[in-house]
Amino acid sequence: MIHTGKRYDTLKTAYPSRRRPLDNFATVSAYNTTSNCLLVHKRPQDLGREIKNHEDETSMTLPEHHPYEREVDLAVSTVREVAVTVNRIYSEESARTYTKGDGSPVTDADLEADRLIRTAVRQAFPDDGLLTEETEDSSERLSHDRCWIADPIDGTAQFVERTGQFDVLLALVEQNIPVVSVSAHPPSGAMMLAVKGAGAWRIDQGDIASPFTIAAPDQPPRLVTSKYYGANDFAEEITSVANRLGAQTPPVMPVGFQPRAFLPEWRQYDGFVGFWRPDGDSPVREWDLATSDLFVTEAGGGFSDLYGNRYLYNQPAPRPRGGLLVSASPALHAKLLEALAPLLPASPP
Repeated sequence: MIHTGKRYDTLKTAYPSRRRPLDNFATVSAYNTTSNCLLVHKRPQDLGREIKNHEDETSMTLPEHHPYEREVDLAVSTVREVAVTVNRIYSEESARTYTKGDGSPVTDADLEADRLIRTAVRQAFPDDGLLTEETEDSSERLSHDRCWIADPIDGTAQFVERTGQFDVLLALVEQNIPVVSVSAHPPSGAMMLAVKGAGAWRIDQGDIASPFTIAAPDQPPRLVTSKYYGANDFAEEITSVANRLGAQTPPVMPVGFQPRAFLPEWRQYDGFVGFWRPDGDSPVREWDLATSDLFVTEAGGGFSDLYGNRYLYNQPAPRPRGGLLVSASPALHAKLLEALAPLLPASPP
């Protein structure tokens, strides 16, 4: 159940043919553990660019002009609905688990989340392309300059193992670059939003939505890698990078990079170093990266392949190559690229 002062779908109907100024953006609360729902407060039309929280008068200031208001509305409301649904299924332990052709798990929760996302995007933006993990890919999306990319549950294995380490990811890509991204962590209700050129925000419990900037890295930095990114096969190279920066040997995480990793309550590292599989194949797909890419870069961090190249999305083969490097600051990113350079082949495999 979603409680709203004024529903997002009502707002979309009220403003069908023009873009609304972003100062009409609703103040959004995160998951309410008492009422088991997510809340949205009525858009305060008289408050201009300053969006006030109805209880404690904290505010979220957004840019005065913005080209993606309808897209942000769609992304926030859809991810919120999916997060509530996924968390309900998770709490009820009612999802059946299946095995996909590549051996990875998929659950009823993944499939329902995928359906909700595809339905919402198709209804709101029927002329956009769409790429989601749980629906067969179609080359039709390549005919569109805009494509929505979604991972209905990023971390299905963690969902199945009941670790709580899974997220809902949704991004809009325009001309191969992410321009809107929203993510949510269903068990806690934490939500993150980023808009290209406008910044990043976190939407937390207590009905507070606020701008977010990644805190400076420790010195020496804390580095990690992941079992999905060649941690065993490239252990020597990863350790060498850490040594160059005076860091400890990076621990191997059971998950890939998650957009909430740089939020204070989850922050365990400053840099993520990920290689490729031994056969050179990519361990990830575009839906694993697009949402995090925009959030990290708009929050002041670095996000690229191991060569320093920015990823391009909505590609014919949605398998980003070249590994993954994520840093809490541009300065740390530059140091990691410098340490990596002598260890890499001339070009990505």
